[in-house]
Amino acid sequence: MDYLLPQQLQTRSIRKNAHVEAWDGWRADSHKRFEMTASKVPALLLWGLVVPVAMFVLGNKEDNIRGGADYIEKRFIEDKEHFRLIHGEEDEE
Repeated sequence: MDYLLPQQLQTRSIRKNAHVEAWDGWRADSHKRFEMTASKVPALLLWGLVVPVAMFVLGNKEDNIRGGADYIEKRFIEDKEHFRLIHGEEDEE
């Protein structure tokens, strides 16, 4: 066993699965088998355009409901002013 390299010692027990190898070959060549047809256009538009745009719109709507993009900055300023009022500190500006 001394003649085996360390990498060979680590990988010699792995057996290739013929089904996995066949699937990998099929997946790797899928771009060669793909043909754009009229029947595939609706699915392409749905998953490539409608769904991403809908996710963007819903995300922006949720962001606006929760206070907008500068919500954290506004909240920090409000908390800072509230802290000053409670503890009687003067404005540093």
